[in-house]
Amino acid sequence: MDQEIKELLEKNLALSQDNNRMLRGIRFTNRLHLVWTIFYLAFIIGGLLVAFNFLAPYIQTAQKTYESVLETNTKVNGGFDSVKNFFGGSSE
Repeated sequence: MDQEIKELLEKNLALSQDNNRMLRGIRFTNRLHLVWTIFYLAFIIGGLLVAFNFLAPYIQTAQKTYESVLETNTKVNGGFDSVKNFFGGSSE
């Protein structure tokens, strides 16, 4: 009976050591994945910030041009309304 218990304990020890080795590998892989994810997100967010800072003057120029076009369109529509009113048309 002592021999049987000794064999079971040795098998249990071997399985526990193998299990511990695998769990340490899994933990290492998870930590490596976390570090990689942080670098990846930092790269993406940093790239977006750099791109925005680089493109900001162009975006502002485009916005000013768009506002100018809208203002011109409003003036032109107002001019057409005054011409319609001059000739007696209704401004619908």
